[in-house]
Amino acid sequence: MPTFLIEKDYETGDANTPDGTFQVVTLEDENGNDVMDEIGIDPGTLYPIDTGEAEIVSQIGAALDLDTAEIELEESNPGNPRYRQE
Repeated sequence: MPTFLIEKDYETGDANTPDGTFQVVTLEDENGNDVMDEIGIDPGTLYPIDTGEAEIVSQIGAALDLDTAEIELEESNPGNPRYRQE
């Protein structure tokens, strides 16, 4: 099962949405390679907290021709998220 490590920025997201949003800071494959460009993840895109991961998994599946049911996202440091440095 392919696993991708995702770092999220919750602080820059839109706090005015009901459940909030996040932006992707980094997305790495199992080998530690940054795959944001390959997948087409724009670091400025706001993803809804409740559905954003499913959207990212869908993008990964489409870009890499993988079955989305087989893709696993693992959040890096979920208890203390890293915030993007502008």
